[in-house]
Amino acid sequence: MRIALAVTGTIPSRGYGGTQRQVDWLASELARLGHRVVLI
Repeated sequence: MRIALAVTGTIPSRGYGGTQRQVDWLASELARLGHRVVLI
Protein backbone atom coordinates (compact mmCIF):
# COMPACT_ATOMS: atom_id res chain seq x y z
CA MET A 1 0.00 0.00 0.00
CA ARG A 2 1.21 3.54 -0.72
CA ILE A 3 0.89 5.91 2.23
CA ALA A 4 1.60 9.65 2.32
CA LEU A 5 2.10 11.37 5.68
CA ALA A 6 2.02 15.16 5.92
CA VAL A 7 4.12 16.80 8.63
CA THR A 8 5.73 20.16 9.32
CA GLY A 9 9.25 20.39 10.66
CA THR A 10 12.20 18.10 10.17
CA ILE A 11 12.22 14.33 10.34
CA PRO A 12 13.82 12.77 12.34
CA SER A 13 13.58 15.16 15.27
CA ARG A 14 16.37 15.26 17.82
CA GLY A 15 15.25 15.53 21.44
CA TYR A 16 12.01 17.43 20.76
CA GLY A 17 9.03 17.52 18.41
CA GLY A 18 6.24 15.31 19.67
CA THR A 19 4.31 15.29 16.39
CA GLN A 20 7.43 14.84 14.27
CA ARG A 21 8.60 11.99 16.47
CA GLN A 22 5.24 10.21 16.21
CA VAL A 23 5.22 10.55 12.42
CA ASP A 24 8.79 9.22 12.27
CA TRP A 25 7.88 6.16 14.34
CA LEU A 26 4.68 5.56 12.36
CA ALA A 27 6.47 5.87 9.00
CA SER A 28 9.26 3.54 10.15
CA GLU A 29 6.87 0.84 11.31
CA LEU A 30 4.66 1.08 8.22
CA ALA A 31 7.76 0.75 6.01
CA ARG A 32 8.95 -2.21 8.08
CA LEU A 33 5.60 -3.89 7.40
CA GLY A 34 6.16 -3.50 3.66
CA HIS A 35 4.22 -0.33 2.87
CA ARG A 36 5.62 2.45 0.66
CA VAL A 37 5.67 5.59 2.82
CA VAL A 38 6.25 9.15 1.58
CA LEU A 39 6.61 12.16 3.89
CA ILE A 40 5.34 15.47 2.50
